[in-house]
Amino acid sequence: MPVRERALTVKKCWEKQCGRKNTDSCGQFAADPLFCLSKALFVLVILFRMEYNKKTKLKKVYGTENDMERHGFIHDMLDVKVLILYVMNRVLYPVDTQKIYELCLQDDCLSYFDVMQAVPQMVSSGHLEQIGEQFVITDKGRETAAITEDSIAYPVLQRAGKAIERFNREVRRDNFIGTELIAQPGGEYKVRMHLDDELGTLMTLELTAPTSGQARKIGQAFHERADMIYRFLLDELTTEQEAQEDSEIFG
Repeated sequence: MPVRERALTVKKCWEKQCGRKNTDSCGQFAADPLFCLSKALFVLVILFRMEYNKKTKLKKVYGTENDMERHGFIHDMLDVKVLILYVMNRVLYPVDTQKIYELCLQDDCLSYFDVMQAVPQMVSSGHLEQIGEQFVITDKGRETAAITEDSIAYPVLQRAGKAIERFNREVRRDNFIGTELIAQPGGEYKVRMHLDDELGTLMTLELTAPTSGQARKIGQAFHERADMIYRFLLDELTTEQEAQEDSEIFG
């Protein structure tokens, strides 16, 4: 019961027990003030007790927020399979068991052994297909995922979705960027790098480094900033060409 309603209830009980008709010039009640005070305290105790019992009953039925977080979404093997189907329905590339576990690890109650047990069963049931050491979802699995994903708790769904988007972005980037170290007769190393997109190769670049350590650093730096390097070179080359064309036009 809200505090305002409690106050009104206490006020009504006070007026009923003590009355307001016969008061002296100081506004004191003609009735026994101790009697009125005891009645008011009794009403307050009853109201707070009712509120306490209500909250206790709710906690028993629904549990506290900490209990819900601790219990999590995963309660049995069916929940594990539903979560795996949700993940596999959204990854764009084949994944192994370890990666499935990492993407599904959005619930405290999920263990690696749950995934290791569920994946072979889902292959046998036709929901997943194994390709070497990796797995992809089947048409049957996609149909089941579309039906069951609504049963996943929203916080788990949200965290898993972000993990899947990050994974797809990283794999896509790795597929479009490549580096190769080639040892040269003189002890130097050639670093061959390329940046691709869906249509083909955007840029191929070769640099020579005196040591293998420097060659690896060059390759790693290119892998991390290939897009930036491509845009920089493209801007520099096109800007110079455009400036030269403008000078030829305007003399």
